[in-house]
This record gives sequence, structure tokens and C-alpha cells, in this order.
Amino acid sequence: MFNVDKKKSVNTISSHSGKRKTGKTHPGILPVVLVAFAVGIICALIVVVVQVVRTSPAFALKSINVQGPASIDRQLIIDKSGLVVGMRMTAINTDSIAKKLSAINRIKNITVNMRIPDAVQIRYAERIALASIMHKGVVGIDADGVLIPLSQQAFARVPLVSGYTVYVDSMGIARIDSVTNGRLASFLRDIVVNDKSMLQRIAQINFAKAGAVTCVFADSRRCVTFQEQSIVPALKHLRRLEIILAEASDTLLQRINLYNANMAYVN
Repeated sequence: MFNVDKKKSVNTISSHSGKRKTGKTHPGILPVVLVAFAVGIICALIVVVVQVVRTSPAFALKSINVQGPASIDRQLIIDKSGLVVGMRMTAINTDSIAKKLSAINRIKNITVNMRIPDAVQIRYAERIALASIMHKGVVGIDADGVLIPLSQQAFARVPLVSGYTVYVDSMGIARIDSVTNGRLASFLRDIVVNDKSMLQRIAQINFAKAGAVTCVFADSRRCVTFQEQSIVPALKHLRRLEIILAEASDTLLQRINLYNANMAYVN
């Protein structure tokens, strides 16, 4: 028979049991609890702030600032934007407003910005007619080929273009075809760079023939055809020719005046 020390056995069991009872909590639980609590607080604050912004009079639209050329009716810009004084700032979508304003064919480079807490700023530039075309009446075309209204004063300053097609883009804006617009832009650029004064004298420009541009000059009603691959030297040649003709004309006029003066003296 084995002798067992009951007292020692009991103490040993008690000692092991005590160790299990005094075990420490897992160290990763407390930080998780604190983070969850902080996130909850932040979410609650966000809800409160959003509610304040939605309901507070301080965040209602009070000012619509329109910046652009005075020739464009600013009330038209405001009406087209859909902005109304008193509406909530949170209900304003600047991208949507810019898209609406793009439907006005007379303006471009549109930017819409909110000025917290109670203002919206709209900026734009005016499209300038570089030429005119016949499309349901006389209209202008700008550097992007967009059809725009044209006054009688502006019509007298720009050439009339023919030999194009008109289409409507995805925004509902009428334009001339990109090929003709590119040819027109290149031709006008060559003229402006080489002889800007000639641009004021061109009454009509025709792009019906591929690779060539036909112009009618307003002062002489003369028709000149330029090959597009050699426009610059042709312009320079035309300019030299006009100078020679002008000098010859002046000389002839001087001789006529001298002859008339002598005849008057003789008589």
C-alpha cells in the first residue's frame, strides 16, 4: 500500500486551481473595444453635422455669382443652371450644373464652384465667331466649329464659309464637321501669321474642293484658289503681286494727274 500525503495533494490541487482563476485577460480585446467606441462617436458626430448642414439657415444658398462677358445675359445663365436662392447647399451638384450650361452654345470654358457656406460661383467665356455659314439663316462658327448667333456687325467682319456639313453632337450642340473646321482653322492661322490685314478683305472661303481653298476678295471681287499644301508661299506671292500692282496703279494715277494738269494749263 502507498501512503499518500492528503494535505500535500489538496494544497497542490488548490494551487493549480488558483492559477487558473487568476489568469489575465487577452491583451488584444481592449484596443478593439476602444477603436469601436471611437468609430461610433465619430459616426454620431457626422450624423449630427450633416443634419445641421441640411437644416440650418446658414447653409442655404444666398448668393449666385456669375462672372463672364456682359454680352451674355447673366439671368439666362442663372435660369439655365437651375439654382434658386434658398435651396440647400447639399442639394447642389456642380458637375450637373456645368453640363446644363454647356447646352448654351454661346459660352464655353464653364466652371461651377461652391463657396461654403452660402454661395455658388459660375465662370464662363464667350465663343467668338471666326467665320459665318448659311444654316437656317446666317450664323457664326467659332474656333471649335460650334454654330453661334451672329449680329449684322459681326457678319460684316468675318468671311462666309461654304463646302461643309453640319451635325449635332452628344450635347445637342450644332457644329460643322471636324475636317472642314480643321482646314478652316489652319487656313485662318496661316493668313493671320503671314498677313493679318488680308483676313479683313476675304469675303468668302470655299472648301468644297479637296486639298484646295478658294477665296473671294471683297475689295476686288477677285477669286483666288490656294493649294492647301502651299498656302504660305502662295500668300506671300499674292502679297508681292498686290504690292507691285498697287505701285503700278499709283504710278499710273500720277501720270494721269500730271497729264490732266498739263492739259488744263494748255487750255
